[in-house]
Amino acid sequence: YMTEGVDRCIERCRDALALADGNADTKLKIAPTLFMAQANYALGQYRLVVAALERASWLLDPTVQGGEVGLPVRPIIMRGYWMAIAQAELGDFDAAKALSAEMFASSDDRQPFESLYAGTAQGFVAMQFGDLAAALEFSSPALDRAEHYEITFIIPVLASQGGFLLAQQGRVSEGLTMV
Repeated sequence: YMTEGVDRCIERCRDALALADGNADTKLKIAPTLFMAQANYALGQYRLVVAALERASWLLDPTVQGGEVGLPVRPIIMRGYWMAIAQAELGDFDAAKALSAEMFASSDDRQPFESLYAGTAQGFVAMQFGDLAAALEFSSPALDRAEHYEITFIIPVLASQGGFLLAQQGRVSEGLTMV
């Protein structure tokens, strides 16, 4: 969805899921399910994201490593991220907070992207809830981790989130610099 657009992503994911339906290996469903959730999130289809990820029991195995299925993190962590931020967009803050906290607790510190993903989700959920201090508390270490490990594609997301949070707290100059 980042290279060819949301509609093309959804089309390709549907094709991949149709092919995977005829195969006993449920790992073939993992990446297309998650990529379709990302695309639907980009379209603002938050209920669809939550419903699809709730149904996808094959995403809940904590032993499946991201590299096994072409993902940067374990599918359970990626599922948690997209589901938590979609729940926050829908105003289901209790579920979103619980899921993002669970993600953080189960993230593997040996895999820096996992705790970064979890911290990003926690920061976004807190921001949507209106708890700007907590949002900054979660987002700042995630940004530091992204910069340290050179996970560059998420740095603009975290920097804009952090800059917004700083500006909202009256630290406008600092926030603009970060953005």
